[in-house]
Amino acid sequence: MKMKSLLLGSAITGVLTASCVSAATPEEWHKQAQDTLAVMVRVADWQLANPGRHHPLDWTHGALYAGYMALDGLVAETRYADAVFAVGKNVGWKNWGRTYHADDYAVGQSYAELYMLYRDPDLLAPTKAQFEFIMTNPLDIHVGEIRHGRRTDDRDDTLMRWWWCDALFMAPPVWAKLYEITADAKYLDFMIKEWKATSEFLYDNEEHLYYRDKKFFPDQRKEANGKKIFWGRGNGWVMGGLVRVLQVLPDNHPERPFFVEQFQQMCRKMIAVQPADGAWRASLLDPDSYPNPEASSTSFITYALAWGINQGLLTQEEAEPAVRRAWAMLCSFVADDGKLTHVQPIGEDPKTFKLDATEVYGVGAFLMAGSEIYRMDILRAKPHATFTVKNPGEVFFPQHAVPILWADVLAKLPDATPETLAVMDGAGSRWLTAQVVKFSDEPIRQAVVFTADLLAGQTRTYVLVSGMDTSTLPQPVLRTTARFVPERLDDFAWENDRTAYRAYGPALWAQDGAKDGKPATIGSGIDVWGKNDRLPIVDRMYKDGNYHSPDLGYGIDCYKVGTGPGCGGPAVFHDGKFIQPITFDKWTVIQTGPMFSIFRLDYAPVDVGGKPVKLSRMFFVPIGQDFYAVATTADVPDVTLATGVTYRPVDAASVAKGQGWIASWEPAQDNLPMFNGVALIAPAGDQAEPVIQGEAAWITHRSGQPVLVGSCWSGGKDYKTAPEWLAAVERLRARLNVNPEIK
Repeated sequence: MKMKSLLLGSAITGVLTASCVSAATPEEWHKQAQDTLAVMVRVADWQLANPGRHHPLDWTHGALYAGYMALDGLVAETRYADAVFAVGKNVGWKNWGRTYHADDYAVGQSYAELYMLYRDPDLLAPTKAQFEFIMTNPLDIHVGEIRHGRRTDDRDDTLMRWWWCDALFMAPPVWAKLYEITADAKYLDFMIKEWKATSEFLYDNEEHLYYRDKKFFPDQRKEANGKKIFWGRGNGWVMGGLVRVLQVLPDNHPERPFFVEQFQQMCRKMIAVQPADGAWRASLLDPDSYPNPEASSTSFITYALAWGINQGLLTQEEAEPAVRRAWAMLCSFVADDGKLTHVQPIGEDPKTFKLDATEVYGVGAFLMAGSEIYRMDILRAKPHATFTVKNPGEVFFPQHAVPILWADVLAKLPDATPETLAVMDGAGSRWLTAQVVKFSDEPIRQAVVFTADLLAGQTRTYVLVSGMDTSTLPQPVLRTTARFVPERLDDFAWENDRTAYRAYGPALWAQDGAKDGKPATIGSGIDVWGKNDRLPIVDRMYKDGNYHSPDLGYGIDCYKVGTGPGCGGPAVFHDGKFIQPITFDKWTVIQTGPMFSIFRLDYAPVDVGGKPVKLSRMFFVPIGQDFYAVATTADVPDVTLATGVTYRPVDAASVAKGQGWIASWEPAQDNLPMFNGVALIAPAGDQAEPVIQGEAAWITHRSGQPVLVGSCWSGGKDYKTAPEWLAAVERLRARLNVNPEIK
């Protein structure tokens, strides 16, 4: 490959030139953003077609996968996340062999990002077990003691801490992400303690740079020009780690200022030592001794600088010129076939190298940098508005559905339309799954909904962008569904990523209802299907047919409904009795989508004291929750309505109840060795004690008031025991007392 091609690369082509220079108009900013995306895709696709030579769980791939996940957050194509998913699935979501070695669990940060897409705890179980071992077996050695360890089948001698600065990219983001996902402060506390120990040992408070390790302290070695040795990529690793920690560290955490200050110090130092052509060298303070421009350090540093601008931690005036110069050089390192060149090979210090050298970690860093450049430009191209969501309480809100009223959207974005509105995570550049939901026909009850994980007291920021072609953005991984099922008489089935249900229609009543002196075997009760797969299972269950079998793997019907309420069936309470309608006789799907499905079931009139009473029920099925909401109304006034669940607890310890709620853990039907959990929670103000009649528990409530109904299956991914299920119900009840604040 000729030197000219390496130095100029595809930056001289029409596609990439625009992505490496400043724009002026919204149209130019948009083209620049799209060109940035185009070069990212070309580089990533070259890497997919030319796999690295390292073990797929090696630290080198830890950086690559982080870049793949950054690109996955911008495009509709799934091949980048799919590649990471395939690696994790193939190894059972384990990290590499050395327990304490930060390099060997760098891939864990991408497992965590995949978890945020799939919400499957299996993806994190090995990492959580590994970290539990590390925390319960702390090392009594100095942070700077250099150890490497070996990978063997029968021993693990990697008793080591984060003694080299690269480790601050490999390890801390994994610990931070586990905190974000679980809200368990032990992960964050460990990360902060170890980061500070490494920082105290390796960070030069005068130069605002990290020594790679103690071998490079100035009393050991210096550069040819007499200056201290600070490795470009080593400090790039740290800056990338700082970004990924700060993306998670809550705004109200007392240690956040420490990380912000170090981030700003390092960024400003990098701007000060940036060579005139825009690319940093292998040595930060002696670039003349290592004249080759270096892509991996430049990519990591650009990633941090661009992120800092986007977050308001750096001003455009001080940092953007450096970012634009660096990105122009990075684009010039991309060969015509998409290969990223100018990457210093694996090492621990500044070295010279061949200009056509590439490495997977360089590609990962390039993609992360590109993602923040893209965000910078697309937000200048498109009208956008920032909203904050605050959790004012002391409870964790995982996968919480955030509704921003459409009227509030239009107040900030007058030209927004549901078809072209997109939501971006405020802490990064990922486009989030969102849906404009019509909770009723009234415009005031319409909202754009997306999910947020809100730690106690945390405020998170989101950017709503109008005028986007949403077909080109990431498509939903998880979704809710609701549909009529003609292939099985006339069931109506619905599900989200955690639970699935069905109700029975008049055709099944004609078959299994009361007739010829025989009692009915079904009614208006709601059937529960257990799920062991976050993806939709309803269509598969009906197609396979044998859904009572435990052999399906992804789900099962092991819940006995009978003629009772099942899990959320309706009734009218009159003269001490709960009068249930028979099956629904009409269904209407209002909306389905990734955030919510909404539908209505209408029932034939029931006789209540000689009067016909017709019930209608609106169902709201959110993503990410164990519960759906249902609001029941009657066509006549002054009747007391009720919603019920089966009541067959295993024992006294398997049930919990109070005013307005009840939860229980009951055996599966057909003597299968498994269990179902069910629960019912009435809204505030409807605090009647549950009434137990036979194998049913009922809670009475006003017409039109929503009731929360939930379930789980012991063979699923979330709750294996009665205490786990009852604790989950209690956590939801606590969240009902807190209203996140949206501004």
